[in-house]
Amino acid sequence: MILGGSSHTTWVVILIISMEIIPSNKRAIIGSLFQMFWKLGFINLALLAYLIRDHFYLQLAMSLFNLIFISYIWILPESPRWLLSRGKVEEAKKYLRWIAIWNKPPGYSDELLDEKIQMFLKNEVKHEQFEEDPSSFTHIVQFILTNTKVRVKYILGKSILRRRLGLIVYPWMVTGMSYYGIFLSVKLLNASKYIIIVVASVVDIFIQFFAIYFFDKFGRIPTLMFTFSICGISGILIFFTQASDTIIRSTLTIVGKTLSSVSFQGLGLLGPELFPTPIRSEVFSIMDSFSKFGAAIAPFAVDLMSIIDYSLPNVFFGIMILLGGICFLFLPETKGIDVPETVEELKLASDRTVMNKLIKCCRKENS
Repeated sequence: MILGGSSHTTWVVILIISMEIIPSNKRAIIGSLFQMFWKLGFINLALLAYLIRDHFYLQLAMSLFNLIFISYIWILPESPRWLLSRGKVEEAKKYLRWIAIWNKPPGYSDELLDEKIQMFLKNEVKHEQFEEDPSSFTHIVQFILTNTKVRVKYILGKSILRRRLGLIVYPWMVTGMSYYGIFLSVKLLNASKYIIIVVASVVDIFIQFFAIYFFDKFGRIPTLMFTFSICGISGILIFFTQASDTIIRSTLTIVGKTLSSVSFQGLGLLGPELFPTPIRSEVFSIMDSFSKFGAAIAPFAVDLMSIIDYSLPNVFFGIMILLGGICFLFLPETKGIDVPETVEELKLASDRTVMNKLIKCCRKENS
């Protein structure tokens, strides 16, 4: 539990930092790269599980891979957006200048950088600050609890934040449930679970190249609605197969797992783009927690429902993820928009929802 929780926390932090420093037109590529290496990890997991059948030694082998993340304390720079939102201007300038030296953007100057920083600070959302004292455990606990209270109060106090968070957490939950549920349901197939996992992971890697195109061409919302729909339908179709239809059932399982993986990628892109910088990491952690809640339900759903019928778990996941796709009708498209810094910036894109477009089309036809 500690191994899985700490590993995923590291993934959340790295993803948030990447989303905050990458331009909007490159975020889909970065998100796909994350998923590709995630799938390579699944391939390695299948290989390790095949070679190491003892769970204790398998956990030990996987934990060794995480030791490399200790070096990130010194190697990985802090997010400039986060530093600015915390008032650490000079440290943010240092990293921004370092980025500019490497990228050599046209028209760059220290004066322009100072101007952009001042614009950011002018719109900054103020949070209660505390003197940091790492030597005092009590102070650290107080710092965490008080800041968490401040941020939760801030999120719940803004209607646009409440609405967006309420709409996005359910798709996160059902994606986590379906992704790991389909992964666990492989054992219900009359085929080698190791081969199925490797094949599904390889297919996932190739699909990521198409995902980059679709997220950039058609946007986050339409692509997510498509992947949720097909993933849900593929799960329901397993109900109409026989236990002996190994190839068909395996294909539908791979399709469902692949599209739920693309859904994870899309949610990883959309989620950070829906919320302002000062609370982005906290909100993303909430969304990811709902995903893990769904993942926690998955093994019970697979084991208990398969007693009644082998196809019931996949049908359940399919229905749940189809319902999750409805939420995207009310969430705004974020393609081509810079990650927001303030709540005021969120309101500018609030009308970019599929539902608003449908309402406008109906009004035009009636008029």
